[in-house]
Amino acid sequence: MKPRLAVHLHALLCLSLVLCTHCLYTIETENRASEFILNYRAAENVWKVDFDNVRLDDFFLVFLQVCSAGGACDQTNYNQAVDCHTLNQTISSGGWVNNLVQVQPNGCLDLEPSVQDAQLRYSSVDANHSLYMVTPFGVHIQNTPHVLDTYTVPYNSTNTDGDLFKIILRIVFLNEIQANNTYSLTTNAYEFILKKHVTSIGTIAVQHECIHRGLYAPPHSMMHLYQNTLGVAVCVWTCRDDYVRYPWHSPAVPTNGTIPSSFSGLCRPLPSQFLASTFEFRVEVGNIINAGVLSQAFLDDIDLFGFEMEHEAQTTHPGSFLVLKVQSSVYDTMTFSDFIQRAYRFRVRGPYSNADLLYESLASNTASNTAPNITARRRLLESSSQQITVEGIIISNQTLAHIPTFESHVVAAFRRAADTHVFDPINSINNINAIHILEAQRVYIPVTFSDNTAASIAIGTQRTLVLTIEVLCALIVVYVLGIKQTK
Repeated sequence: MKPRLAVHLHALLCLSLVLCTHCLYTIETENRASEFILNYRAAENVWKVDFDNVRLDDFFLVFLQVCSAGGACDQTNYNQAVDCHTLNQTISSGGWVNNLVQVQPNGCLDLEPSVQDAQLRYSSVDANHSLYMVTPFGVHIQNTPHVLDTYTVPYNSTNTDGDLFKIILRIVFLNEIQANNTYSLTTNAYEFILKKHVTSIGTIAVQHECIHRGLYAPPHSMMHLYQNTLGVAVCVWTCRDDYVRYPWHSPAVPTNGTIPSSFSGLCRPLPSQFLASTFEFRVEVGNIINAGVLSQAFLDDIDLFGFEMEHEAQTTHPGSFLVLKVQSSVYDTMTFSDFIQRAYRFRVRGPYSNADLLYESLASNTASNTAPNITARRRLLESSSQQITVEGIIISNQTLAHIPTFESHVVAAFRRAADTHVFDPINSINNINAIHILEAQRVYIPVTFSDNTAASIAIGTQRTLVLTIEVLCALIVVYVLGIKQTK
């Protein structure tokens, strides 16, 4: 089988504490160029492989295989039409394994109950999710003893520390040609050189795991260890209850390395009194593996849309700010309604308490509005489009604002942002659906008067009443005199 790739051999580079390999491949099909960059992400404790020019919605099915033959796997890259029998032979031979891929009795892949479900099942190489795919297309390799013991192969180098390992990975891309189980098969094999990172899981009582990973949390925040939907331990910082994460998807960053995101997050203080409105909308994504393991680039793109919506909202509510969060992502640590109630309790009972504060929740009567389609790009597989729910909150210091008007301004800001914002094409966000206003919440101090003030107001009211009566009497006298003179 003639190889379809022109391979430019690996150059080892040092990125922070990890050796990165940059390789360029050109696939002679529909320009399937895949330039990748490998680096270590301390927040997730994984090696992350980013592919710039591969979109999941261009394929029927994509899955990973890892070499388990001590480095002796057949690394031929295929690009051909195959039936079920040939496909099964190709993916089950040559030392390549994926323990989760299942084959039906007729030799075809098990795609029940749907291709989307199969894609989710096949997105990892084993039940431990040692290597798994993320959206937009990328691969995460866990930095665990299980991965290093099970999937690494000998690596010959001048390195004498013994902390370098090699993993050989193959990605299988499939497109369905006909209904009679014929596929277009493309495979790419990659070799990754990894540097072992020691974590403190065994000594977490002595030092927090996230601190041991060298991660930074901004002022007024604390670092926590959460599990994503695959069970991977991810470091996430959360703010004190009277502050808000801004932007919400800001990752934990290394203290001595480059920030792995477009944003540097902070804890933004809440106003002493404020009005908040919560809402949600859905984005249609061409193809998605799992909302719980979306890549940071995807989440950053959602935050950028939030910045644009915030800018539009500030035209009617100066000083307001807004954050968005993707439902079921690792950053989805609480609902925004709970967040506001926690902020209120902190203000009433915390070290900066104010017993005069009141909390009020108001159900919304604002009708939802549908935003226009934000891109006309044709999807290869319309049926593969899936929806992700995005939740949002806008916070304003205008506590006395008319609630229906405030909510209508939020809807208008959403529509204007949807009209103008351009998502990164690599994230395959094809449409934004309707926005739904959920509820308004107010934390405020009611207007009250002292006894002296109330007495002053009462006297003032009486004087105004007497003056009004005097004016009316004068008008009546003038009127009567006027009548007499006419006679």
